Amino acid sequence: MSDADNVLRLRRQVGDPPLSDDAIARACGAGDPSAVGELFDRFHRPVAGYIARLIGRTSDVEDLVQSTFLQIARGKTVYDGRASVKTWISAIATTA
Repeated sequence: MSDADNVLRLRRQVGDPPLSDDAIARACGAGDPSAVGELFDRFHRPVAGYIARLIGRTSDVEDLVQSTFLQIARGKTVYDGRASVKTWISAIATTA
């Protein structure tokens, strides 16, 4: 098991440096549910703004944000590090 596979499963101590977005995204791909929650906490607002700009209305934004993160949680797409985490999530949101 690599560090990315268990990065969030390990108990973190108070004062530890925050985990990188890349490490969290890779932990999502390893099936770590706490990683998906952390990714949501970090990115749901920018994703909502992106989706609102894409569709031009706000009534469906939250549903599409949820759909985006459900795709990540279900492993429908796995972060491979070729783009930033924000770009990766935005690409998922584009097709959500």
